[in-house]
Amino acid sequence: PQVPVAKAVPTIRYQASPRPFVADLCVGALAALPDRLLATTVGEGVEKLVEIGSDGQVQALGIQLPARPDEICLLALSPGKHDGFQEGEALVSIGAEIWRVQLGPRTATYFASLPGADVTVAGLCFDTVGDFGFAPLVLASSGTVYRLDPAGALLRVGDVGAGGRGPS
Repeated sequence: PQVPVAKAVPTIRYQASPRPFVADLCVGALAALPDRLLATTVGEGVEKLVEIGSDGQVQALGIQLPARPDEICLLALSPGKHDGFQEGEALVSIGAEIWRVQLGPRTATYFASLPGADVTVAGLCFDTVGDFGFAPLVLASSGTVYRLDPAGALLRVGDVGAGGRGPS
């Protein structure tokens, strides 16, 4: 007789008890800092860039970004591995533009723009492995991938095809 073999069922494990918080906030992108979350928002009546405490409290940062309320803005936080981007410094996309956000003095400045007439940022992240010098990487909606230097210059490094989406 053949003995049935039990199959392992994957389980989800949490470090803490998950609980819903920030119920009325529509988040476009989310990034984690050691002590809080940073988020871009979508919708009327709330600032575009907010921080969320571990208790779920949302606080506006007072940083003005020229994005429409319904626009999804991608977000990337520097891990501080590149000399030109301090740890915790943020990059935020608005259409084809990339804005550099300093969380210490709470300022935002225009930083770079994708080339082309109808291209938008589809992915934004920092290279955390080092294959691209720990620089920010930008994926355009056309599929072109760029490395972004500290002066705001874009260097084309590849292409993944139109319609690609990436990390943010």
